[in-house]
Amino acid sequence: MASRGSVKRKRLFSLYARNLSIYFPQVTDKFLCPVCLTLFSKDALITNPPDLVLAHLVPQSLKRRDLCTLTCRTCDNNVGTAFDSHVAKEKRFREWEQGATPISGYLKHKSGNVGVEIRRIATAFHFRLLSQQSSPESYGQFLKILEAATSEGSNVNFSFTVPAYSSTRRNISLLYSAFLTMFYYFGYEYVLSPNTDCVRRGIQGNSAFRDWHKAIFPLREARSEVLSPLPTVSIVVEPKDLRSFLVVLPSPKKDEAARCVLLPGFGGDGEEAYNRILNLTRPPGNLNAVLIPNDPSPRLASVEYKWFGHWLWRKFIGQPAHQDGQRGLVNDVT
Repeated sequence: MASRGSVKRKRLFSLYARNLSIYFPQVTDKFLCPVCLTLFSKDALITNPPDLVLAHLVPQSLKRRDLCTLTCRTCDNNVGTAFDSHVAKEKRFREWEQGATPISGYLKHKSGNVGVEIRRIATAFHFRLLSQQSSPESYGQFLKILEAATSEGSNVNFSFTVPAYSSTRRNISLLYSAFLTMFYYFGYEYVLSPNTDCVRRGIQGNSAFRDWHKAIFPLREARSEVLSPLPTVSIVVEPKDLRSFLVVLPSPKKDEAARCVLLPGFGGDGEEAYNRILNLTRPPGNLNAVLIPNDPSPRLASVEYKWFGHWLWRKFIGQPAHQDGQRGLVNDVT
């Protein structure tokens, strides 16, 4: 009996294969990874392990709505291992910082490093030693020092560390989530737009694309329709010089309503606006954005919606449709 994940992968393969054929009729029953642009046949679903995997729009560590798309295993593993783990680490750190859950760390003392569970209550820290995360020698020596200090009424000096996360790697994970969300909404119409090359380089960790992090910023307050369901996609219509797509993702911080990722729009106007965004010296101020309905599957499979994203862009931005055309990469790999 086929697993639930297997059935979902086959359904998504069929959906995206049909979508790809709408733009490239000569390519049938194939899936193009939106990140590395490698072409796969249906056999990629039955390899062990499968070469094509479900990619969650939001890292599972945030425990949000289970929306998925499809990518190749290599790209998803690279992002998941290197970057998504930092989203999970930040979530654990924020929950600990807010006193919601304990966190495991290490006490640093002259006797050595000792594993410890740390709970934060208001401004105080409560420690529980963890023998299984310590060397027997360091653990024993530290216990003796504590016992001596308790009997003598003296102090024991030590420092402690908790698991760190990289904000840069976390942001690459957010960029990946936003890019997958656009693939989920618009299929190959968006990810094969030339304007997305810079985003793809950022996801792949290309140091030449240094300023992509300026397109990611926290949202302190938001209307309920923007936040539910997550993630959401909108078109920024004002200010005019920052017109772009806005993807709203969940945040692990209580003082943030969400995190926003700006992505390039279509055509020359979209490219110019995104270059301005990447040159900002501070996060953008108030943005007026129009929310796009979340019902992509019928659109992606229907030739009637071939240029739906361009049509929306023209409707709200005023730019002529079909200005981008599509990349010729599919011809290069078939």
